[in-house]
This record gives sequence, C-alpha cells and structure tokens, in this order.
Amino acid sequence: MKSKLIHRDFKLQGISYTANGIMEYLKEKKDYYNFLKSWFDDKDYILTNTSGSTGKPKEIRLKKSDLIESSKLTARYFDLKVGDKIINCLPIKYIAGKMMLVRSLVLGLDLYVFPVSSSPISDLKNNYELIAFTPMQLENSIPFIEKIKKVLVGGSPVQDSLKEKILNSKSIVYETYGMTETITHIAARNLSMGEKEFTTLPGIEIGKRDNCLFIKPNHLSIEMVQTNDVVEFTNKNKFQLIGRRDFIINSGELN
Repeated sequence: MKSKLIHRDFKLQGISYTANGIMEYLKEKKDYYNFLKSWFDDKDYILTNTSGSTGKPKEIRLKKSDLIESSKLTARYFDLKVGDKIINCLPIKYIAGKMMLVRSLVLGLDLYVFPVSSSPISDLKNNYELIAFTPMQLENSIPFIEKIKKVLVGGSPVQDSLKEKILNSKSIVYETYGMTETITHIAARNLSMGEKEFTTLPGIEIGKRDNCLFIKPNHLSIEMVQTNDVVEFTNKNKFQLIGRRDFIINSGELN
C-alpha cells in the first residue's frame, strides 16, 4: 500500500524525497508532519474535520484509497503530469490543503509550499502548473498569477467584482465546487471564459432532493452525499448554485 501513498518522482521544492525523508524534513512543520504521519501509518483511513457544507462540522474518516482516486480524477480533468510544479498556500488542517499535498505525493508532482495568508504569493521566479486559492487570496494575488497556468478558487462564493478582474486572464481560473465529504471538487466552471454554470467532473452523478443537491461520486467508495446547497439544473451535469438552505457561510477555511 505504501508504494501507492508516495510516487517515486514526488518532489518538494525541486528535491526528491522518500516517505521517511519527507517526514524528517517536515518534522518542524507540525501540521504537515502530523498529516504525513497519519498518511503513512498502517490504517486505511485518515481523520479530518468537515466544514459544514452538509450539516454541523464534525470529524469524519476518509479512506486513503478515496483520496488517491480523487487525486487521479483531478489529474485527468486538469491535465496534471508527473513533475509538474504546483503551489500549496492553504492550511493542511482542512481537506483542500491536505489534497494539494496528497496529489503531489501520489501523482509525482513537485510541491512548493507558500505561506498560509491572505496574500500568499508575490513575484514568482518559476512557472507553475497549478495553485489553489480562497477568493480572498486570489483577489490579493491577481497581479502575480500570470506564471501559473491553472488557478483553482473555492471555499466560499466568488463575487462578481472578482470575476470581472479575472475574465480573459492569461491563467485559466476555475471556480471549483466540492466539500470534505466528496474529497474536494466534484464540479468546476471556467471563470476566465465567463462560465456561469458548474460542470461535473467525469463520472460524477448529481440530483436534487428538497431542491438541494445530492452527489454520487462514482470514483469513490461513498454512495451519496446530500448537501444543503439549493441548485438549479440546466442539464444532467450542469448546475447553478442558488444559495444555502441553512444559511451557513463557509469562511474559506483560512484560520
């Protein structure tokens, strides 16, 4: 199993590491170290906290095999290849940050760790394939994203004023939709091209119950996730978000 948990071509900031090597290097970064410790242990699951998208926040188990399958789906959809440089500036305590690390580990990507802050990047010396932001981080990073090919933004709604700023951007900016229970994104829309609707990733089935979205992530061992998000469908794999039935606001997981 461990061979599936770390790709032989995995790198951190340009340097190759084994499982033991990366844990030793990151032992002073407690959040990264603690996650890696659980990732490489003998259990077939990790523990993480939900953000409240499907109800009250709680601790849940996620199968490591599901995190691996989620990473593979992300790679196919966003065309990630072995050796691609990606940036993580999201907190590891939440699923979005965890998955940036997991994708790097299992896909053989070259991960660059940037500060978890509202303004995580400035002038970049290298070109990068992918970064994930909260809307606030993206707002503060627009002048510096031209060296990043693909930008993912999620965690809270993207306001119209921000959408206007990134329309026709050199970078491809995707707003993603997902949650802890679905192991991050199950749908995306290209904001650079002004897309209004979210389109599900391949293999994802969606439906409505009491006007709220439910998700069948067929790439995972999970049968179905019922959300509190009110949606309107335009076809079987496209939808618009109308709002939250319970009025919970997602802070973007920056704390």
